[in-house]
Amino acid sequence: MTGYELKKSLENEADDDRCFIKWWRKENDFADYELISDFLDHMNPDNEFEGYALLSQDDMYNELKRQAADRVWIEKQKSGKLLHWQHVGVDGQSREDTYRYSPEVLMALFERETHGDTLC
Repeated sequence: MTGYELKKSLENEADDDRCFIKWWRKENDFADYELISDFLDHMNPDNEFEGYALLSQDDMYNELKRQAADRVWIEKQKSGKLLHWQHVGVDGQSREDTYRYSPEVLMALFERETHGDTLC
């Protein structure tokens, strides 16, 4: 399918629950994950895509969890969910950061964990 066809499909399937897209091309053996809004901002209508899947925040959290295993977890509070992430900081020291559970945070942490290397 072309980027134009994919964009039309996304317009028909759009809902507030699924804000991520996992997409792949015929010639590649990897998948890419993005916020749908970012994907649409830079997608070329002439690009060819093999397929895609729309993901919710919880789906994307599961993808992050698959990459980071026991170094990422959710804490539920009255004010909402917090996302905890254990990692090695730029100074080489182990650290734990806490973020508000949001699509932007999930995407940023997923990118940090995978360095853009996600196999299909």
